[in-house]
Amino acid sequence: MHKVREILDEFETALKPLVFKGRSITVQRINPNTVDTFPTVRVGLGPDVSEGDSFDSDQQNLTVFTDIHFESSSLDIENDAIDAREQVENLINMDGRFAIADVLYVRFQEAETLDWNDQKADMYAVKQRLIWQVSYVKPPSY
Repeated sequence: MHKVREILDEFETALKPLVFKGRSITVQRINPNTVDTFPTVRVGLGPDVSEGDSFDSDQQNLTVFTDIHFESSSLDIENDAIDAREQVENLINMDGRFAIADVLYVRFQEAETLDWNDQKADMYAVKQRLIWQVSYVKPPSY
């Protein structure tokens, strides 16, 4: 199995225990379909670049996205986003390397600005993207 697939699978597994406002959170890979189940966390693949300037470098830096989707009232959007983000960060950071051989570290990089749209009445569909960097050693067979 490719190391990138292992890393994405580990993100999904680590996030399975998430609960938001007493409801289990659906965890899935990012795809072009719209989110129709709230709350949901989608795990997605970003750039995967070599460390350093040398072609001999065997260290890679992979970007992984976790998109948190939930519904919230206008009064609770920021607090709900912070609560959901805290849970995601805690689950990913419990073991900064995961249980994968050759993963050197997993680091939180950035939280993008909240994105929300009118859903119904005073409820909004909210998305927050968290960006992670995963450093790993590329197996010799790549």
